Amino acid sequence: MPALSGVLFSLAFPPVDAGYIAWFALIPLLLALRHRSPREAFGLGYLAGFVAFVLILSWMRLFGVVPWLLLAGYLAVYVGVFAALLRWLTGDRSARWTVLLAPLVWTGLEYLRSIGPLGFPWALLGVSQHADIPVLQLARLTGVYGISALLVAVNALLAASIMRPRTLMPWVVILGLVLVFIARSSIVRLPAAETGTVRVATLQPNVPPPLKFDPAAARNNLDVLRSLVDQAAAAPTDLVVMPETALPADIFGSSGLLPVVAGWARAARATLMATSLENGTSNIAVAVAPSGTAVARYDKVRLVAFAESGITPGFRHSPMWTPLGSIGVSICFESIFPEVSRDLVRAGAEMLLVTTNDAWSDGTAGPAQHARFAVIRAVEMGRWLVQASNSGVSQIIDPAGRVAASLPIGQPGALRGRVSLRHEVTPYVRWGDWVAQLMLAGIVLAAALLRREDLLAEFRSVAFRSAAAVSVLPLAAVAALLSIGAPWWTWTVALFALVAAFAAGRIRPLTSDRPIRWGLPAAAVAGSAVVAVLWGVVVIAYRANQVPLEVVVPTQVAVMLRQLLIAAALELWLRGQVFTSIARWKGVPVAIGVTTLMGMAVQAGLSAEAVAWAMVTGLAFGIIRARTGSALGLVVPHALGNLLIGFLTVVR
Repeated sequence: MPALSGVLFSLAFPPVDAGYIAWFALIPLLLALRHRSPREAFGLGYLAGFVAFVLILSWMRLFGVVPWLLLAGYLAVYVGVFAALLRWLTGDRSARWTVLLAPLVWTGLEYLRSIGPLGFPWALLGVSQHADIPVLQLARLTGVYGISALLVAVNALLAASIMRPRTLMPWVVILGLVLVFIARSSIVRLPAAETGTVRVATLQPNVPPPLKFDPAAARNNLDVLRSLVDQAAAAPTDLVVMPETALPADIFGSSGLLPVVAGWARAARATLMATSLENGTSNIAVAVAPSGTAVARYDKVRLVAFAESGITPGFRHSPMWTPLGSIGVSICFESIFPEVSRDLVRAGAEMLLVTTNDAWSDGTAGPAQHARFAVIRAVEMGRWLVQASNSGVSQIIDPAGRVAASLPIGQPGALRGRVSLRHEVTPYVRWGDWVAQLMLAGIVLAAALLRREDLLAEFRSVAFRSAAAVSVLPLAAVAALLSIGAPWWTWTVALFALVAAFAAGRIRPLTSDRPIRWGLPAAAVAGSAVVAVLWGVVVIAYRANQVPLEVVVPTQVAVMLRQLLIAAALELWLRGQVFTSIARWKGVPVAIGVTTLMGMAVQAGLSAEAVAWAMVTGLAFGIIRARTGSALGLVVPHALGNLLIGFLTVVR
C-alpha cells in the first residue's frame, strides 16, 4: 500500500500531470500506518517517498543512475519522517488526531526540505494543482504550502472516514464542505482577466546542448538569435527576452557582444534582456535599453549544487531597472524557490521573468515539471510572469496562474503577448511562509501536549543527558568560534579538548557494543572505498554532461596535515563519542542519522556541495562505524574526501 501511494503521488506531476490524484494519493500510506510503531512507520513512509521520487525524478538519470537514486533517497527521508512523526504524535489516539496533525507534519516538513543549502522544493504537493485555477488562488494568501496543507487534510479526512466511517463521516462531510468553500470562494479572490499594456516577446532558439558553447557553432547560434529578434520586432514590441545563457560569447569586454546586442535593441526599438555565461564564471542577465545602453545587470545568486560549482554567485536578489519599469529576474533553478521571487517583489519588481535552459533534459518530464513552478510563483506574487526557455516550455502567465500563451518543447520561435506592470502586494508577499512556520510551531505544541510524559521521562534519563552533553556542548563551541571568524585550528583544538574531557569521564570515543577484530583497518579501507566510489560518481556525472573537471591536488604538507587534524577531531567526536552515546540511548539507526545531521551542521556557511558531501559520507561512515566499531579508522577517508571536494573546480 505505501508503494501505491508513491505511484499515485508521481501521477499528479508531469508527464501524467493528473493533479486531481493528489486529493487521494496519500490514502494508502495513511491506512498502512495504522497500529504501526514509529520505526515501522518510517520504513513505510520511506518506501512511499522513494517510489514517488524515483518516478518523478526519472529525468535525473541523465546525470547517472547513482545521483538519481541518491537524490530520490534523500527526498524520501522527509516522507519517512512524516510517517514516523505522525505515528509518534498520534499513538493510540483516535483517527481524529490524524486528520488534525497530518497537514501540520506534512507541510512543516515540506517547508524544511525547501530551505537551507540543500533545499530542493521539487514536487511539493501543492504544485500539482497548477491547473486548478480556483484552488490555486489560495497561494496568494498562504503560498504553495497552504495548498499542500489543504490536500493533505482532504487525504487524511478520506482515510479517516475509511477507518471509522460511522464515527467520522459527519465530520468528514462538514469539514470537507468547509475546505471546498474556502478554496473556491471569494475568500481567496480570483483576479479578473486583464489586457496588458507591455508588449513582450520571448525567444526560444532551441539550440542543442552540445552546440550551445561550441566555438564552431557560435556564429550560427548568434544568427539564430538575431533572426528571432527580427521576428519578435516584426510587430511593435516593448520587451524581448532571451533564455538562459543564450549568447555564445561574453556581453562585456573588448571583444564582447554588447555592441551587437545594442544594435538589435535599437533596430527593434525595444528593451532587450540579454543573457550569457560571462567569462565562463557568471550566469547573468543584462537589460539593454532601446538606446543600446546596458542599464542593469543581474547575476544568478542561487546556484545548482555540483552542476554550477564553478560559477560565481551574485550577492542579492534585486530587481532590474529598465525603461519599462522594475523587472525581477530568476535564472533557471531559482524559480523553484518562492523566497527568491518574494524578495524581488518586496524590492519593487512590477513583473517577473524566468530565463532557463532545460534543453539538457529534453525528452523527459523535467522541463514540464520545472514550468509548473512559474505558475505558482505568478499567483503567490500577484505578478505577470514571462518564462523564456531555450527549448521550452516558454510561457506568459497572468497573476491568477492562467497561461496566456506558450511555446511547446522543441519548437523554435518568438512567443508574443501582453503583460501588465503591477504594484499590488499579496498577503503572501507581505507575510511570507507564515502558514508553513505555523505548522512547525503546531508540531512542537502537539509534541508538548500529547507526548509530555514521554518527553519528560527522556529528559530525566541518564542516557539522554549523556548524549546531549557530548552532542550539544562541542557543537555549540564550534558554532560560536565559527560565528566570530576564528581560524580552523581554534575549534579543532577545542574539539580535541572536549573529546579528551569526555573520555576521562568514561564516554570513550572508540568503544563499541559489537567490536570486531581488525576494526580500524577495516574502517579505513571501507571508508576510502566509499570516498573513491562517490568521487567516481561525481566524475561520471560531469562527463555525461560534457563538463570537464580539474582537480588541483595539494602538495603542501601543511594542507594535508590540516585536513588530517580536522578529520581526526570530527571523527573522534561524531563517530566516536556522539555515536556511542546516542546508540546506547536510542539505537544505532538513530545514531547514524543524528551524527550525519551534526556533520552537516558543522559545514554551515560552506557550499551546498560540501554539505551534500557531508550528508552522503556521514551516512556511509555511520554504517561503517556501526559494523567495525572504529571511529579512528575513518580519519584518513574523511580527510581524503575533504581534499577532493575542497579542490574541485569546474571548467566550462
